[in-house]
Amino acid sequence: MENIVGYFEFFMIYTVLVIGKAALLTIPVLALIFLLRATLFRSHVFGRGFLWMLMLLVPFMGKMKWFYESIAGWRIFFWQHELCVTFPWICSVYVGGMVGFFLFFVRRRRKLQKTVRGFMRVEPVSKERLLELGGRFAGRTDIRACDYAVTPFAVGLLHPVIVLPRNFLEKYSKEELEVILLHELTHIRMLHLWYYFLWDVLRAMFWINPAMLFATKYIRLDLELICDCVCIQKQNGQAVSYGMLILKTARVLGNRPFPERMPAFAGEKEFRGMKERIRRIAEYEPYRQKKMMAVSCCVVAVFLGVLMGIRENSYPKYTRIDTVSFYSEDFRQLMMSDEQELRDAFWYRDGRVYIDWNQMNPILNAHGIRENSFYLGFGGFVKLPGVGGGCNAIFVERASDGVAEIPYVDNEKLPMTRLAEYF
Repeated sequence: MENIVGYFEFFMIYTVLVIGKAALLTIPVLALIFLLRATLFRSHVFGRGFLWMLMLLVPFMGKMKWFYESIAGWRIFFWQHELCVTFPWICSVYVGGMVGFFLFFVRRRRKLQKTVRGFMRVEPVSKERLLELGGRFAGRTDIRACDYAVTPFAVGLLHPVIVLPRNFLEKYSKEELEVILLHELTHIRMLHLWYYFLWDVLRAMFWINPAMLFATKYIRLDLELICDCVCIQKQNGQAVSYGMLILKTARVLGNRPFPERMPAFAGEKEFRGMKERIRRIAEYEPYRQKKMMAVSCCVVAVFLGVLMGIRENSYPKYTRIDTVSFYSEDFRQLMMSDEQELRDAFWYRDGRVYIDWNQMNPILNAHGIRENSFYLGFGGFVKLPGVGGGCNAIFVERASDGVAEIPYVDNEKLPMTRLAEYF
């Protein structure tokens, strides 16, 4: 039981050391994104959308060697390492909050999906026309009508569903409904629903940073602007009629509040961002689709390259410890070494340690070790500097010559140790 508690504490500390450093990095990354949104990419709708990909890199940055092997990283972030190691209960609080937020987001999504499944299926346009609008992405997409005053929205990752207010079927023409469906199908086709899901995961991981909540509405606004731009392009640049359709939607829905059972992300609550959307629609300029596809491929290639660079400059899952340690009976460290001469005098296999005292004694004497009995530690792994485990230790009675054979329980082969290595 004591070992299980110890490993649980190890998992908590290691998790918060990695995720906690990444959470601290969200502050400068978000600051950079908002700075670039307001300056260099102020008028670039697609560029502002690409900027948010920087946040997807942050979870992979918590094990970078820079934190421990540079003076700046050590001075800026060492306090976090000391805090987690000294007060493990803080790590439990952080992990508990992370799990709590994740369960909250999962529960909210499941509640929404359950509600949507209760809505009636409708076909405001033919299936052929729907496939024409959304391509293969429309093949597994249902359209359902609800009695709530919500803007149309899409939900579902593997089997997306588009939800329309029932009065839209009466107040909108077939052509207008096609544009509305095109907008939601564009969200699905451009994988925005998946990005919303990943953003919820990031919000759960980095819940301690309130700026994550603040950034949510800006992410949704930027993705809406991208969707508007794509839809106008597909409507042959009819920006005026597209903008009028959005204004008509605002008039049809009025100022009625969303029902409590519908999560805020299901639509633009109280039409937030409407002013920005209308302004962008008025400034619409056509783009070259092939050029945009090439730029998107380049952005993805750069993203993957940076991700690989982060991985190359991060610590691996674990590193074997090759050093051998000697401790006195009162646990004072006597010596730590990985010299080849020591390895020739000491080896272990199949649950037994072998010590050649003819070679070991000169080594101990050379290091000033005179004790007749001591602890010998070997093996184990390290995941981050100062964070590891699985070490074996045996009590040794010194002999004058010969080869000693000492049985021991190999901690490195225990299931919890293996789990800790690959965690």
